[in-house]
Amino acid sequence: MGIKSTKEQLIQILADADNKVVALTGKWGTGKTHLFGEVRRESTDAKVKEALTVSLFGLRDMDHVKLRLLQSALPNADKNSAEWQGFTKAFSAIKNVLIKMHGGFSAIDELALIAVPQILKNKFIVLDDIERKHPELSIDEVLGFIDEFTQSHGSRFLLVLNSDQLKDQDLWKALTEKVIDQEVRLTIEPEEAFSVASRLSQAKFPDSVRNSVLACGITNIRVVRKVIKAVNRILGGHHDLPLAVLARVVPSATLIAATHYKGIEGGPTVDYILATGNRYGPNDDDDTVINKTKSHAQWDFLLSDLGIIACDEFELIVADFLNSGLIDMARVSRIIDRYVDEQDSLKARKLAQEFVQSVLWDHRSTNDQLLEKGRGLINVAPRIDAVFISTLAEQLGKLIGGSQVADDLVDTWIAAMPPNLEPDSDDDFVFQQRLHPRIKQALDANAARAQAVVTVLDVCIRVFEKSSWGSREEIAMRGATAKDFEDTIRSIEDLDKFRNFMRKMLDFTRNKLQYEKHFEQAMDNFVEACRRISITPDATRLSSIILNIFTAAELQGLLEPRPKADLPK
Repeated sequence: MGIKSTKEQLIQILADADNKVVALTGKWGTGKTHLFGEVRRESTDAKVKEALTVSLFGLRDMDHVKLRLLQSALPNADKNSAEWQGFTKAFSAIKNVLIKMHGGFSAIDELALIAVPQILKNKFIVLDDIERKHPELSIDEVLGFIDEFTQSHGSRFLLVLNSDQLKDQDLWKALTEKVIDQEVRLTIEPEEAFSVASRLSQAKFPDSVRNSVLACGITNIRVVRKVIKAVNRILGGHHDLPLAVLARVVPSATLIAATHYKGIEGGPTVDYILATGNRYGPNDDDDTVINKTKSHAQWDFLLSDLGIIACDEFELIVADFLNSGLIDMARVSRIIDRYVDEQDSLKARKLAQEFVQSVLWDHRSTNDQLLEKGRGLINVAPRIDAVFISTLAEQLGKLIGGSQVADDLVDTWIAAMPPNLEPDSDDDFVFQQRLHPRIKQALDANAARAQAVVTVLDVCIRVFEKSSWGSREEIAMRGATAKDFEDTIRSIEDLDKFRNFMRKMLDFTRNKLQYEKHFEQAMDNFVEACRRISITPDATRLSSIILNIFTAAELQGLLEPRPKADLPK
Protein backbone atom coordinates (compact mmCIF):
# COMPACT_ATOMS: atom_id res chain seq x y z
CA MET A 1 0.00 0.00 0.00
CA GLY A 2 1.57 3.31 -1.10
CA ILE A 3 1.89 6.56 0.84
CA LYS A 4 -1.36 8.05 -0.41
CA SER A 5 -3.49 4.96 0.33
CA THR A 6 -1.81 4.38 3.69
CA LYS A 7 -2.38 8.00 4.63
CA GLU A 8 -6.09 7.77 3.80
CA GLN A 9 -6.43 4.54 5.79
CA LEU A 10 -4.58 6.00 8.78
CA ILE A 11 -6.79 9.12 8.80
CA GLN A 12 -9.93 6.95 8.81
CA ILE A 13 -8.65 4.70 11.59
CA LEU A 14 -7.58 7.61 13.79
CA ALA A 15 -10.97 9.24 13.28
CA ASP A 16 -12.58 6.30 15.09
CA ALA A 17 -12.23 7.00 18.82
CA ASP A 18 -12.73 3.30 19.60
CA ASN A 19 -9.27 2.62 18.16
CA LYS A 20 -7.34 3.37 21.31
CA VAL A 21 -4.03 1.90 20.10
CA VAL A 22 -3.01 1.99 16.43
CA ALA A 23 0.26 0.61 15.00
CA LEU A 24 1.99 2.11 11.97
CA THR A 25 4.55 -0.41 10.71
CA GLY A 26 6.86 -0.80 7.73
CA LYS A 27 10.50 -1.14 6.76
CA TRP A 28 13.14 1.25 8.05
CA GLY A 29 13.39 4.50 6.12
CA THR A 30 10.07 4.21 4.27
CA GLY A 31 8.72 7.45 5.75
CA LYS A 32 6.41 6.37 8.58
CA THR A 33 7.29 9.36 10.77
CA HIS A 34 7.05 11.66 7.74
CA LEU A 35 3.64 10.18 6.92
CA PHE A 36 2.26 10.80 10.42
CA GLY A 37 3.62 14.34 10.21
CA GLU A 38 1.40 14.93 7.17
CA VAL A 39 -1.59 13.31 8.86
CA ARG A 40 -1.01 15.46 11.93
CA ARG A 41 -0.85 18.70 9.94
CA GLU A 42 -3.99 17.90 7.94
CA SER A 43 -6.03 16.44 10.79
CA THR A 44 -9.15 18.23 12.05
CA ASP A 45 -8.80 16.49 15.42
CA ALA A 46 -7.15 18.90 17.88
CA LYS A 47 -5.75 16.02 19.93
CA VAL A 48 -4.02 14.49 16.90
CA LYS A 49 -2.65 17.92 15.94
CA GLU A 50 -1.18 18.32 19.43
CA ALA A 51 0.11 14.74 19.66
CA LEU A 52 2.91 14.14 22.15
CA THR A 53 5.77 12.21 20.60
CA VAL A 54 8.61 10.27 22.20
CA SER A 55 11.22 7.96 20.72
CA LEU A 56 11.94 4.88 22.82
CA PHE A 57 15.39 4.57 21.25
CA GLY A 58 17.83 3.78 24.06
CA LEU A 59 15.47 4.60 26.92
CA ARG A 60 16.10 2.34 29.92
CA ASP A 61 12.83 2.62 31.86
CA MET A 62 9.34 4.08 31.83
CA ASP A 63 10.35 7.00 34.06
CA HIS A 64 12.57 8.25 31.25
CA VAL A 65 9.73 7.74 28.76
CA LYS A 66 7.31 9.72 30.93
CA LEU A 67 9.76 12.58 31.40
CA ARG A 68 10.32 12.76 27.66
CA LEU A 69 6.55 13.00 27.19
CA LEU A 70 6.43 15.80 29.76
CA GLN A 71 9.17 17.54 27.84
CA SER A 72 7.08 17.14 24.68
CA ALA A 73 3.98 18.50 26.46
CA LEU A 74 5.52 21.63 27.98
CA PRO A 75 5.74 23.63 24.72
CA ASN A 76 1.94 23.22 24.39
CA ALA A 77 1.25 24.69 27.82
CA ASP A 78 0.28 28.08 26.40
CA LYS A 79 -2.30 26.45 24.11
CA ASN A 80 -4.06 24.81 27.08
CA SER A 81 -3.64 27.46 29.74
CA ALA A 82 -6.84 26.59 31.63
CA GLU A 83 -5.78 22.96 31.89
CA TRP A 84 -2.34 23.90 33.06
CA GLN A 85 -3.64 26.43 35.58
CA GLY A 86 -5.87 23.76 37.10
CA PHE A 87 -2.97 21.40 37.25
CA THR A 88 -0.62 23.87 38.90
CA LYS A 89 -3.22 24.75 41.55
CA ALA A 90 -3.74 21.07 42.33
CA PHE A 91 -0.03 20.40 42.43
CA SER A 92 1.36 23.72 43.60
CA ALA A 93 4.10 21.89 45.46
CA ILE A 94 5.77 20.92 42.17
CA LYS A 95 5.12 24.09 40.19
CA ASN A 96 8.67 25.35 40.56
CA VAL A 97 10.02 21.96 39.50
CA LEU A 98 7.97 21.98 36.30
CA ILE A 99 8.98 25.54 35.44
CA LYS A 100 12.60 24.54 35.94
CA MET A 101 12.12 21.51 33.66
CA HIS A 102 10.75 23.66 30.87
CA GLY A 103 14.34 24.43 29.79
CA GLY A 104 15.23 20.74 29.55
CA PHE A 105 15.33 17.72 31.82
CA SER A 106 18.62 16.84 33.41
CA ALA A 107 17.49 14.27 35.95
CA ILE A 108 14.51 12.13 36.96
CA ASP A 109 12.52 13.86 39.67
CA GLU A 110 9.79 12.01 41.54
CA LEU A 111 7.77 15.18 41.91
CA ALA A 112 7.74 15.64 38.13
CA LEU A 113 6.50 12.09 37.64
CA ILE A 114 3.47 12.87 39.79
CA ALA A 115 2.40 15.27 37.02
CA VAL A 116 2.34 12.63 34.29
CA PRO A 117 -1.25 11.31 34.66
CA GLN A 118 -2.71 14.82 34.81
CA ILE A 119 -0.70 16.11 31.82
CA LEU A 120 -1.18 13.02 29.62
CA LYS A 121 -4.86 12.69 30.38
CA ASN A 122 -6.95 12.44 27.16
CA LYS A 123 -3.81 13.06 25.07
CA PHE A 124 -2.84 11.47 21.77
CA ILE A 125 0.60 9.89 22.30
CA VAL A 126 3.03 8.67 19.65
CA LEU A 127 5.62 6.07 20.72
CA ASP A 128 8.29 5.84 18.00
CA ASP A 129 11.25 3.45 17.54
CA ILE A 130 9.72 0.81 19.81
CA GLU A 131 11.97 -1.89 18.32
CA ARG A 132 15.03 0.10 19.40
CA LYS A 133 14.15 0.38 23.08
CA HIS A 134 16.88 -0.41 25.61
CA PRO A 135 16.95 -4.09 26.67
CA GLU A 136 16.40 -2.99 30.28
CA LEU A 137 13.03 -1.48 29.33
CA SER A 138 10.79 -4.55 29.41
CA ILE A 139 7.83 -5.01 27.13
CA ASP A 140 5.67 -5.58 30.21
CA GLU A 141 6.45 -2.03 31.38
CA VAL A 142 5.48 -0.62 27.97
CA LEU A 143 2.27 -2.66 27.88
CA GLY A 144 1.42 -1.65 31.42
CA PHE A 145 1.94 2.03 30.58
CA ILE A 146 -0.26 1.83 27.48
CA ASP A 147 -2.97 -0.13 29.30
CA GLU A 148 -3.03 2.26 32.28
CA PHE A 149 -3.31 5.42 30.22
CA THR A 150 -5.87 4.09 27.74
CA GLN A 151 -8.08 2.57 30.44
CA SER A 152 -7.75 5.10 33.25
CA HIS A 153 -6.76 8.39 31.66
CA GLY A 154 -8.48 8.40 28.27
CA SER A 155 -5.22 8.51 26.27
CA ARG A 156 -4.81 7.13 22.76
CA PHE A 157 -1.63 5.81 21.22
CA LEU A 158 0.04 5.48 17.83
CA LEU A 159 2.91 2.96 17.90
CA VAL A 160 5.49 3.46 15.14
CA LEU A 161 8.04 0.73 14.51
CA ASN A 162 10.30 -0.70 11.83
CA SER A 163 9.01 -4.20 11.23
CA ASP A 164 12.16 -5.29 9.35
CA GLN A 165 14.37 -4.45 12.35
CA LEU A 166 12.19 -6.05 15.00
CA LYS A 167 14.38 -8.80 16.41
CA ASP A 168 12.18 -9.49 19.43
CA GLN A 169 9.19 -11.28 17.90
CA ASP A 170 7.75 -11.89 21.36
CA LEU A 171 7.50 -8.11 21.75
CA TRP A 172 5.45 -7.81 18.58
CA LYS A 173 3.26 -10.77 19.52
CA ALA A 174 2.57 -9.23 22.91
CA LEU A 175 1.69 -5.87 21.39
CA THR A 176 -0.65 -7.29 18.74
CA GLU A 177 -2.43 -9.67 21.13
CA LYS A 178 -2.86 -7.36 24.11
CA VAL A 179 -3.04 -3.70 23.10
CA ILE A 180 -3.15 -2.97 19.35
CA ASP A 181 -6.63 -2.35 17.93
CA GLN A 182 -5.60 -1.65 14.32
CA GLU A 183 -2.38 -2.03 12.33
CA VAL A 184 -1.52 -0.02 9.22
CA ARG A 185 1.45 -1.28 7.22
CA LEU A 186 3.27 1.21 4.99
CA THR A 187 4.89 -0.15 1.84
CA ILE A 188 6.11 2.28 -0.78
CA GLU A 189 7.42 2.18 -4.33
CA PRO A 190 10.75 3.66 -5.47
CA GLU A 191 8.86 6.45 -7.26
CA GLU A 192 7.28 7.51 -3.95
CA ALA A 193 10.57 7.22 -2.09
CA PHE A 194 12.27 9.51 -4.60
CA SER A 195 9.34 11.94 -4.57
CA VAL A 196 9.56 12.37 -0.80
CA ALA A 197 13.36 12.38 -0.68
CA SER A 198 13.69 14.96 -3.47
CA ARG A 199 11.39 17.34 -1.59
CA LEU A 200 13.65 17.08 1.44
CA SER A 201 16.98 17.03 -0.45
CA GLN A 202 16.99 18.71 -3.85
CA ALA A 203 18.76 16.69 -6.54
CA LYS A 204 21.12 18.51 -8.89
CA PHE A 205 20.18 16.27 -11.80
CA PRO A 206 16.73 15.02 -10.69
CA ASP A 207 15.66 13.13 -13.81
CA SER A 208 18.88 11.12 -14.03
CA VAL A 209 18.94 10.33 -10.31
CA ARG A 210 15.23 9.44 -10.34
CA ASN A 211 15.66 6.99 -13.22
CA SER A 212 18.62 5.38 -11.47
CA VAL A 213 16.79 5.13 -8.13
CA LEU A 214 13.84 3.48 -9.86
CA ALA A 215 16.11 1.03 -11.69
CA CYS A 216 17.78 0.14 -8.38
CA GLY A 217 14.39 -0.32 -6.71
CA ILE A 218 15.32 1.79 -3.66
CA THR A 219 12.40 2.31 -1.29
CA ASN A 220 14.30 3.67 1.69
CA ILE A 221 13.76 7.44 1.73
CA ARG A 222 16.78 8.04 3.95
CA VAL A 223 19.02 6.13 1.57
CA VAL A 224 17.62 8.02 -1.43
CA ARG A 225 18.43 11.30 0.33
CA LYS A 226 21.98 10.10 0.97
CA VAL A 227 22.27 9.08 -2.68
CA ILE A 228 21.07 12.51 -3.79
CA LYS A 229 23.57 14.23 -1.52
CA ALA A 230 26.42 11.98 -2.71
CA VAL A 231 25.67 12.61 -6.40
CA ASN A 232 25.31 16.35 -5.72
CA ARG A 233 28.70 16.39 -4.01
CA ILE A 234 30.48 14.36 -6.67
CA LEU A 235 29.05 16.40 -9.55
CA GLY A 236 28.93 19.64 -7.57
CA GLY A 237 31.19 21.61 -9.87
CA HIS A 238 29.25 20.82 -13.04
CA HIS A 239 26.06 22.24 -14.53
CA ASP A 240 23.95 21.35 -17.57
CA LEU A 241 25.89 18.19 -18.37
CA PRO A 242 24.91 16.49 -21.64
CA LEU A 243 22.51 13.57 -21.32
CA ALA A 244 25.16 11.18 -22.65
CA VAL A 245 27.53 12.20 -19.86
CA LEU A 246 24.81 11.95 -17.20
CA ALA A 247 23.94 8.48 -18.48
CA ARG A 248 27.58 7.56 -17.99
CA VAL A 249 28.11 8.84 -14.43
CA VAL A 250 24.81 9.04 -12.52
CA PRO A 251 23.72 5.36 -12.67
CA SER A 252 27.02 4.01 -11.34
CA ALA A 253 27.31 6.75 -8.69
CA THR A 254 23.74 6.01 -7.57
CA LEU A 255 24.29 2.25 -7.42
CA ILE A 256 27.57 2.48 -5.52
CA ALA A 257 26.09 4.98 -3.03
CA ALA A 258 22.93 2.91 -2.53
CA THR A 259 25.05 -0.20 -2.00
CA HIS A 260 27.35 1.61 0.43
CA TYR A 261 24.34 2.73 2.50
CA LYS A 262 22.76 -0.76 2.33
CA GLY A 263 19.71 0.49 0.47
CA ILE A 264 19.33 -2.45 -1.94
CA GLU A 265 18.22 -5.68 -0.33
CA GLY A 266 20.23 -8.55 -1.80
CA GLY A 267 22.08 -6.10 -4.06
CA PRO A 268 25.64 -6.36 -5.40
CA THR A 269 28.73 -5.57 -3.37
CA VAL A 270 30.79 -2.50 -4.21
CA ASP A 271 33.68 -4.74 -5.27
CA TYR A 272 31.41 -6.58 -7.69
CA ILE A 273 30.27 -3.28 -9.21
CA LEU A 274 33.85 -2.02 -9.61
CA ALA A 275 34.78 -5.28 -11.34
CA THR A 276 32.15 -4.72 -14.06
CA GLY A 277 33.95 -5.23 -17.33
CA ASN A 278 36.38 -7.57 -15.57
CA ARG A 279 34.43 -10.70 -16.30
CA TYR A 280 35.05 -11.29 -20.00
CA GLY A 281 35.09 -14.85 -21.18
CA PRO A 282 35.12 -18.17 -19.30
CA ASN A 283 38.47 -19.26 -17.93
CA ASP A 284 38.27 -21.53 -14.92
CA ASP A 285 42.00 -21.31 -14.37
CA ASP A 286 41.94 -17.55 -13.94
CA ASP A 287 41.59 -16.44 -10.33
CA THR A 288 40.01 -13.15 -11.44
CA VAL A 289 36.92 -14.91 -12.79
CA ILE A 290 34.04 -14.64 -10.33
CA ASN A 291 32.14 -17.90 -9.93
CA LYS A 292 28.60 -17.27 -11.06
CA THR A 293 25.78 -17.76 -8.59
CA LYS A 294 22.10 -16.95 -8.72
CA SER A 295 22.86 -13.68 -6.89
CA HIS A 296 25.56 -12.74 -9.40
CA ALA A 297 23.13 -13.28 -12.26
CA GLN A 298 20.62 -10.97 -10.57
CA TRP A 299 23.34 -8.39 -9.99
CA ASP A 300 24.29 -8.53 -13.66
CA PHE A 301 20.66 -7.89 -14.61
CA LEU A 302 20.65 -4.81 -12.39
CA LEU A 303 23.91 -3.53 -13.88
CA SER A 304 22.47 -4.09 -17.33
CA ASP A 305 19.25 -2.21 -16.47
CA LEU A 306 21.37 0.74 -15.35
CA GLY A 307 23.47 0.61 -18.52
CA ILE A 308 26.66 -0.10 -16.55
CA ILE A 309 28.81 -2.26 -18.79
CA ALA A 310 32.31 -1.34 -17.61
CA CYS A 311 33.66 0.73 -14.72
CA ASP A 312 36.77 2.88 -14.76
CA GLU A 313 38.51 5.55 -12.69
CA PHE A 314 35.28 7.46 -12.04
CA GLU A 315 33.68 4.60 -10.11
CA LEU A 316 36.85 4.14 -8.07
CA ILE A 317 36.68 7.80 -7.03
CA VAL A 318 33.03 7.42 -6.01
CA ALA A 319 33.83 4.36 -3.87
CA ASP A 320 36.82 6.10 -2.25
CA PHE A 321 34.69 9.18 -1.50
CA LEU A 322 31.99 7.13 0.21
CA ASN A 323 34.58 5.29 2.32
CA SER A 324 36.64 8.31 3.33
CA GLY A 325 34.35 11.31 2.94
CA LEU A 326 37.12 12.97 0.92
CA ILE A 327 37.04 13.69 -2.79
CA ASP A 328 39.53 15.17 -5.25
CA MET A 329 37.22 17.53 -7.16
CA ALA A 330 39.96 18.49 -9.62
CA ARG A 331 40.38 14.83 -10.54
CA VAL A 332 36.61 14.40 -10.93
CA SER A 333 36.46 17.50 -13.12
CA ARG A 334 39.18 16.15 -15.40
CA ILE A 335 37.25 12.91 -15.85
CA ILE A 336 33.92 14.66 -16.45
CA ASP A 337 35.54 17.10 -18.89
CA ARG A 338 37.00 14.13 -20.72
CA TYR A 339 33.55 12.54 -20.91
CA VAL A 340 32.15 15.80 -22.29
CA ASP A 341 34.89 15.88 -24.93
CA GLU A 342 34.13 12.26 -25.77
CA GLN A 343 30.41 12.68 -26.38
CA ASP A 344 30.65 10.89 -29.71
CA SER A 345 32.22 7.99 -27.84
CA LEU A 346 29.49 8.12 -25.22
CA LYS A 347 26.82 8.05 -27.93
CA ALA A 348 28.54 5.05 -29.46
CA ARG A 349 28.65 3.46 -26.02
CA LYS A 350 24.91 4.08 -25.64
CA LEU A 351 24.24 2.28 -28.93
CA ALA A 352 26.39 -0.57 -27.69
CA GLN A 353 24.49 -0.67 -24.39
CA GLU A 354 21.20 -0.83 -26.26
CA PHE A 355 22.53 -3.75 -28.27
CA VAL A 356 23.53 -5.64 -25.13
CA GLN A 357 20.07 -4.95 -23.65
CA SER A 358 18.48 -6.35 -26.79
CA VAL A 359 20.58 -9.51 -26.64
CA LEU A 360 19.70 -10.04 -22.99
CA TRP A 361 16.04 -9.04 -22.96
CA ASP A 362 14.38 -8.39 -26.32
CA HIS A 363 12.59 -11.67 -27.02
CA ARG A 364 10.90 -10.09 -30.03
CA SER A 365 14.17 -9.63 -31.92
CA THR A 366 15.26 -12.54 -34.06
CA ASN A 367 18.83 -13.80 -34.25
CA ASP A 368 19.24 -12.18 -37.68
CA GLN A 369 17.93 -8.85 -36.43
CA LEU A 370 20.40 -8.89 -33.54
CA LEU A 371 23.22 -9.72 -35.94
CA GLU A 372 22.22 -6.74 -38.05
CA LYS A 373 22.34 -4.47 -35.00
CA GLY A 374 25.75 -5.91 -34.18
CA ARG A 375 27.03 -5.14 -37.68
CA GLY A 376 25.81 -1.58 -37.22
CA LEU A 377 28.25 -1.19 -34.34
CA ILE A 378 31.26 -1.89 -36.55
CA ASN A 379 31.20 1.69 -37.88
CA VAL A 380 31.35 3.18 -34.38
CA ALA A 381 33.77 0.58 -32.97
CA PRO A 382 36.77 2.98 -32.91
CA ARG A 383 34.85 5.24 -30.50
CA ILE A 384 34.22 2.46 -27.98
CA ASP A 385 36.77 1.51 -25.32
CA ALA A 386 38.66 -1.78 -25.31
CA VAL A 387 36.74 -3.32 -22.42
CA PHE A 388 33.33 -2.59 -23.92
CA ILE A 389 34.41 -3.88 -27.35
CA SER A 390 35.44 -7.08 -25.57
CA THR A 391 32.00 -7.30 -23.96
CA LEU A 392 30.26 -6.75 -27.29
CA ALA A 393 32.37 -9.44 -28.92
CA GLU A 394 31.41 -11.80 -26.12
CA GLN A 395 27.68 -11.08 -26.59
CA LEU A 396 27.92 -11.44 -30.37
CA GLY A 397 29.67 -14.76 -29.92
CA LYS A 398 26.52 -16.08 -28.24
CA LEU A 399 24.45 -15.53 -31.40
CA ILE A 400 24.24 -17.99 -34.26
CA GLY A 401 26.67 -16.72 -36.88
CA GLY A 402 27.84 -13.96 -34.52
CA SER A 403 31.48 -15.01 -34.33
CA GLN A 404 32.31 -13.46 -37.70
CA VAL A 405 30.61 -10.19 -36.75
CA ALA A 406 32.54 -10.22 -33.46
CA ASP A 407 35.81 -10.75 -35.37
CA ASP A 408 34.98 -7.88 -37.74
CA LEU A 409 34.20 -5.64 -34.76
CA VAL A 410 37.51 -6.45 -33.05
CA ASP A 411 39.46 -6.11 -36.33
CA THR A 412 37.96 -2.66 -36.92
CA TRP A 413 38.83 -1.55 -33.40
CA ILE A 414 42.42 -2.79 -33.64
CA ALA A 415 42.91 -1.17 -37.05
CA ALA A 416 41.81 2.20 -35.68
CA MET A 417 43.70 1.85 -32.40
CA PRO A 418 46.15 4.73 -31.82
CA PRO A 419 49.76 3.51 -32.01
CA ASN A 420 50.49 4.96 -28.58
CA LEU A 421 47.52 3.29 -26.84
CA GLU A 422 48.74 0.84 -24.24
CA PRO A 423 47.99 -0.23 -20.66
CA ASP A 424 48.83 2.63 -18.31
CA SER A 425 51.18 1.43 -15.59
CA ASP A 426 49.90 4.27 -13.38
CA ASP A 427 46.40 2.82 -13.40
CA ASP A 428 46.29 -0.60 -11.77
CA PHE A 429 42.58 -0.76 -12.60
CA VAL A 430 43.43 -1.30 -16.26
CA PHE A 431 45.06 -4.60 -15.38
CA GLN A 432 41.87 -5.80 -13.73
CA GLN A 433 40.00 -5.63 -17.03
CA ARG A 434 39.45 -8.85 -18.95
CA LEU A 435 40.09 -7.98 -22.59
CA HIS A 436 39.45 -9.87 -25.79
CA PRO A 437 42.65 -11.90 -26.43
CA ARG A 438 43.46 -10.12 -29.71
CA ILE A 439 42.85 -6.68 -28.21
CA LYS A 440 45.13 -7.53 -25.30
CA GLN A 441 47.75 -8.78 -27.76
CA ALA A 442 47.56 -5.52 -29.72
CA LEU A 443 47.91 -3.41 -26.57
CA ASP A 444 50.85 -5.51 -25.39
CA ALA A 445 52.51 -5.03 -28.78
CA ASN A 446 52.13 -1.25 -28.42
CA ALA A 447 53.65 -1.47 -24.97
CA ALA A 448 56.60 -3.45 -26.31
CA ARG A 449 57.23 -0.89 -29.06
CA ALA A 450 57.03 1.92 -26.53
CA GLN A 451 59.58 0.11 -24.38
CA ALA A 452 62.12 0.35 -27.16
CA VAL A 453 62.07 4.16 -27.18
CA VAL A 454 62.05 4.85 -23.42
CA THR A 455 65.07 7.00 -22.59
CA VAL A 456 67.01 7.47 -19.39
CA LEU A 457 65.64 11.01 -19.32
CA ASP A 458 62.08 9.62 -19.37
CA VAL A 459 62.95 7.31 -16.49
CA CYS A 460 64.50 10.01 -14.32
CA ILE A 461 61.70 12.51 -14.91
CA ARG A 462 59.09 9.86 -14.10
CA VAL A 463 60.85 8.82 -10.91
CA PHE A 464 61.40 12.47 -9.95
CA GLU A 465 57.72 13.36 -10.45
CA LYS A 466 56.02 10.15 -9.29
CA SER A 467 58.60 8.44 -7.06
CA SER A 468 57.96 5.14 -8.83
CA TRP A 469 58.99 3.08 -11.82
CA GLY A 470 58.14 -0.21 -13.51
CA SER A 471 59.82 -2.95 -15.48
CA ARG A 472 59.94 -0.76 -18.58
CA GLU A 473 62.01 1.84 -16.76
CA GLU A 474 64.33 -0.77 -15.28
CA ILE A 475 65.00 -2.24 -18.73
CA ALA A 476 65.75 1.20 -20.16
CA MET A 477 68.22 2.04 -17.39
CA ARG A 478 69.99 -1.30 -17.55
CA GLY A 479 70.44 -0.98 -21.30
CA ALA A 480 71.75 2.60 -21.28
CA THR A 481 75.48 2.94 -22.01
CA ALA A 482 77.82 5.70 -20.90
CA LYS A 483 77.45 7.21 -24.38
CA ASP A 484 73.64 7.18 -24.01
CA PHE A 485 73.96 9.13 -20.77
CA GLU A 486 76.46 11.56 -22.31
CA ASP A 487 74.22 12.21 -25.31
CA THR A 488 71.24 12.73 -22.98
CA ILE A 489 73.06 15.25 -20.77
CA ARG A 490 74.28 17.23 -23.78
CA SER A 491 70.87 17.25 -25.51
CA ILE A 492 68.56 18.39 -22.68
CA GLU A 493 67.42 21.93 -23.50
CA ASP A 494 64.75 22.38 -20.83
CA LEU A 495 66.40 23.80 -17.69
CA ASP A 496 63.95 22.14 -15.26
CA LYS A 497 64.36 18.76 -16.91
CA PHE A 498 68.14 19.10 -16.85
CA ARG A 499 68.14 20.01 -13.15
CA ASN A 500 65.70 17.21 -12.21
CA PHE A 501 67.59 14.65 -14.31
CA MET A 502 70.94 15.46 -12.72
CA ARG A 503 69.47 15.54 -9.19
CA LYS A 504 67.81 12.16 -9.57
CA MET A 505 70.86 10.50 -11.14
CA LEU A 506 73.04 11.90 -8.35
CA ASP A 507 70.57 10.49 -5.84
CA PHE A 508 70.78 7.08 -7.53
CA THR A 509 74.57 7.32 -7.50
CA ARG A 510 74.77 8.39 -3.85
CA ASN A 511 72.56 5.40 -2.92
CA LYS A 512 74.05 3.01 -5.43
CA LEU A 513 73.68 -0.11 -3.30
CA GLN A 514 69.95 0.53 -2.94
CA TYR A 515 69.30 1.00 -6.66
CA GLU A 516 71.88 -1.35 -8.16
CA LYS A 517 69.53 -4.35 -8.01
CA HIS A 518 67.06 -2.42 -10.17
CA PHE A 519 69.30 -0.45 -12.56
CA GLU A 520 72.56 -2.52 -12.49
CA GLN A 521 75.42 -0.50 -14.09
CA ALA A 522 73.35 2.63 -14.86
CA MET A 523 74.93 4.69 -12.05
CA ASP A 524 78.48 3.81 -13.18
CA ASN A 525 77.64 4.71 -16.75
CA PHE A 526 76.17 8.03 -15.65
CA VAL A 527 79.32 8.90 -13.68
CA GLU A 528 81.50 7.95 -16.65
CA ALA A 529 79.41 10.16 -18.93
CA CYS A 530 79.88 13.09 -16.54
CA ARG A 531 83.61 12.39 -16.32
CA ARG A 532 83.93 12.45 -20.11
CA ILE A 533 82.05 15.75 -20.35
CA SER A 534 84.12 17.29 -17.56
CA ILE A 535 87.36 16.72 -19.46
CA THR A 536 86.02 17.68 -22.90
CA PRO A 537 87.59 20.98 -24.07
CA ASP A 538 84.47 22.19 -25.95
CA ALA A 539 82.18 21.77 -22.94
CA THR A 540 83.73 24.24 -20.51
CA ARG A 541 80.42 25.64 -19.19
CA LEU A 542 78.73 22.23 -18.95
CA SER A 543 81.80 20.63 -17.37
CA SER A 544 81.93 23.42 -14.77
CA ILE A 545 78.28 22.85 -13.85
CA ILE A 546 78.83 19.09 -13.53
CA LEU A 547 81.88 19.61 -11.32
CA ASN A 548 79.91 22.02 -9.11
CA ILE A 549 76.96 19.67 -8.56
CA PHE A 550 79.21 16.68 -7.91
CA THR A 551 81.16 18.79 -5.39
CA ALA A 552 77.96 19.94 -3.70
CA ALA A 553 76.94 16.30 -3.41
CA GLU A 554 80.42 15.44 -2.08
CA LEU A 555 80.91 13.06 -4.97
CA GLN A 556 83.67 15.01 -6.79
CA GLY A 557 86.08 12.11 -6.27
CA LEU A 558 84.08 10.04 -8.74
CA LEU A 559 85.10 12.39 -11.56
CA GLU A 560 88.81 11.62 -11.15
CA PRO A 561 90.43 9.63 -13.99
CA ARG A 562 90.08 5.85 -13.76
CA PRO A 563 92.23 3.04 -15.16
CA LYS A 564 91.21 2.09 -18.70
CA ALA A 565 90.23 -1.40 -17.61
CA ASP A 566 87.61 0.00 -15.23
CA LEU A 567 85.94 2.33 -17.73
CA PRO A 568 82.40 1.47 -18.88
CA LYS A 569 81.72 1.44 -22.56
